[in-house]
Amino acid sequence: MATSKRTESLDALPLARDRRTREARPSASRVLGLVLVAAVLVAAVPRTSSAALSSHVSPKLANYFLHWTIDELDARELSRWDLLILDMELQERSPDMLREIRRRNPDIVILAYITAGEIRTDAANLSTSAPLRTKLANRINPSWYLTDAAGNRRTFWQGTWILNVTNRAPAVNGERWQDVLSRFVKDEVMSSGMWDGVFFDNGWDDIGYFAHGPVDLDGDGRNESAADANRAWQDGLRQIYRRTHEILGSSYYVFQNDGPMYYADVQGQLFESFPKGNWSLTQQQIQRTAQGGVPPAVPIVNSNTGNTGRFTEYGNMRYGLASALLNDAYFSYDYGDQDHGQWYYYDEYDANLGKPVGGARRVDGASGNFASGVWRRDFERGAAVVNAGSAARTVNLSGDFEKLRGTQDPTTNDGSIVNEVRLVSRDAVILRKPLEEVSGGAFTNGAFTRMFNREGTSLRNGFFVSDARFGAGETVIRTDMDGDGALDAVGTDGRRVRVVLATGRSTSFLPYGDTLVGRVNIAVGDVTGDGTKEIVTAPATSGNALIRTWSVEGREAAPAFYAYDPKFPGGASVAVGNLDGEGKDEIVTGAGPGGGPHVRIFSGDGKVRDRGFFAYDPRFRGGVNVAVGELTGDGKAEIVTGAGPGGGPHVRVFSGTGIPRGQGFFALDRRNTAGITVTVTDVDNNNSRDILVFTRDLTLAAAASAAVAFR
Repeated sequence: MATSKRTESLDALPLARDRRTREARPSASRVLGLVLVAAVLVAAVPRTSSAALSSHVSPKLANYFLHWTIDELDARELSRWDLLILDMELQERSPDMLREIRRRNPDIVILAYITAGEIRTDAANLSTSAPLRTKLANRINPSWYLTDAAGNRRTFWQGTWILNVTNRAPAVNGERWQDVLSRFVKDEVMSSGMWDGVFFDNGWDDIGYFAHGPVDLDGDGRNESAADANRAWQDGLRQIYRRTHEILGSSYYVFQNDGPMYYADVQGQLFESFPKGNWSLTQQQIQRTAQGGVPPAVPIVNSNTGNTGRFTEYGNMRYGLASALLNDAYFSYDYGDQDHGQWYYYDEYDANLGKPVGGARRVDGASGNFASGVWRRDFERGAAVVNAGSAARTVNLSGDFEKLRGTQDPTTNDGSIVNEVRLVSRDAVILRKPLEEVSGGAFTNGAFTRMFNREGTSLRNGFFVSDARFGAGETVIRTDMDGDGALDAVGTDGRRVRVVLATGRSTSFLPYGDTLVGRVNIAVGDVTGDGTKEIVTAPATSGNALIRTWSVEGREAAPAFYAYDPKFPGGASVAVGNLDGEGKDEIVTGAGPGGGPHVRIFSGDGKVRDRGFFAYDPRFRGGVNVAVGELTGDGKAEIVTGAGPGGGPHVRVFSGTGIPRGQGFFALDRRNTAGITVTVTDVDNNNSRDILVFTRDLTLAAAASAAVAFR
């Protein structure tokens, strides 16, 4: 029996809650695409939300947010979730903010909240604050209010009336409440084009309980028996769900709350206040929803602070999140069933585990369908472990995993490499597989790398990265060169450039002939604007800084040019990226050893785009290594630099025009003067580009690795 209080209820004070928890929000970044999605104003235009749902990876995040208005800050924060349940009044009160959410996150799914069987007692007088509720109230025939045998209207939550959802209510002009409600959703809500579907609250099963006593469904002056009333009530709710889905069509979703028994009648089910005391039973209900609901069959687990606001009880949050992961459910965490209106955000939300690689399994020996104990589920890039037992347990992971590196609960999320974890009762842990490879950006083969955000915060444990197809110390780039969606490899073997396609076909060429002394630096990007990637080369440490551009087949694709004085013998580092947000990539160079730390910017045909800048003291003669990548989410790439030999491991970030973004940071011990190389890429597939720093000083690298990974 569903007994949780629902929150439309707190419609009674919608605006008073608008600032709750805003000042105390945990911080995290989740960079999202900036694609404009206009609001469609015609109901006949189908939405394509199924594609969005299929793009969401674990952990899948939902937010149950029921304010009647939202502002720009709300819109920005809410856009970080994958699925939102928002009050229907927002289409009237904050339509621009709804559009802003979708602009920030085109893959988001947004459902309109409405109650299936209740309405505020004052709804007819709320034309300014709640115009849709007023419209709905005006469609209600007085005979459709639920009463007892004495004719008294029934209520569950103070300030609301319960509607008679059954077929025993009188038909007025051939319609009953369930007919009016379904048509209202279509004509007044979905017609706005702002929603991907509807979310019905109050999927009750025991109407006698929620009406606080017996009810007279047919108005004959006699109360129905409890069993008879419940059967009629349940049939009426099913009719609402099915009729709504029928008239909306398959392009829209129908979700509901509070009634696990209705899983086969809807496409999504919210489990509010998880686990409601019985973890095993609730997990079984979630599993049943995922396996037997109307496709795509989406369960949502809603955990909360128990109406305390203590959002820093991280173990409680992890328990709900990991339990959701066991069943491939979306996860929501908020204040409680008395206030759904927060955007708490946690380190675990950015774990990006990828897709599951198997089902949930019990790891402590006993069998049973979600019986109490320790459970685990593995994913492409990590695992979730839940202790649903009554005692603390030590769990052998059968291999190395990396704990998250967090700022909120560093005792648990300390970034360490572990092969076992100890969990107290009703706690969980989210783990990632240690990083082993880099794609999308250049790396120094066989070098030790560490990963940072643009502020210099270390994000993951360091690791050694290599590709056996290329020589130690050479530059390697793993990316899709031929547009077939598979990772190819471009690398150097001394003075030779070699391309190895995923198909197995390989080509090689000597960009400077066979007389070059030393090796070649490379970068990859579309510098000609033809929609395909080219290979840009530069002599690395000797020879003049002659920049050349090549096709994958080794044909010169653009005019060659000198990045610095042709007499300069130190070569250059090279990077490619879109600095101005327009169609073509630019070429960025850094002077090689013997030169000052001079960075210059060129178009693909060699024309100077910027006179350049010095990344470090102009008197430094170790040269500068460069990388290019978007770090701020504005569609324009930044330039990242690393000091060459003789300098400390100093990383700096500049705008595409050379404006410094802060003072930079030291990626390793300052005593490391071997020089560092840098790249920018999304190494752990979390939709956020990070800075990777490489060093070949293995002594200091090993010390750094030990200090970070085995604290």
